[in-house]
Amino acid sequence: MEENRNKESLKEFEGNVRDFIESPNTLKYNGSYRYETPAYLYKEKGGNLVAVINATDNSFITIVNATESQLASIRDDNNFGLDTRQSMQITLRLRGPKSQN
Repeated sequence: MEENRNKESLKEFEGNVRDFIESPNTLKYNGSYRYETPAYLYKEKGGNLVAVINATDNSFITIVNATESQLASIRDDNNFGLDTRQSMQITLRLRGPKSQN
């Protein structure tokens, strides 16, 4: 949605999220958010849109276009919220004793 935040647009947004969650094209995962909060993860079939709802009190957490690593985390661990930055390759260089020239 591109409208300004106000009561009407918030109500429309909530309706859109509810429609997404209840759609037959949405998969539901019982999982967690950032490995801490029990959450329901709603993911569109064949897509990357994900809605995250707190499973304890049914409050809205977020809705995002998930990255490939977040989608893999949902699929593999039933978790959403991993650090999705590309992993940094670490190079370890061992130095021997200083040469005595």
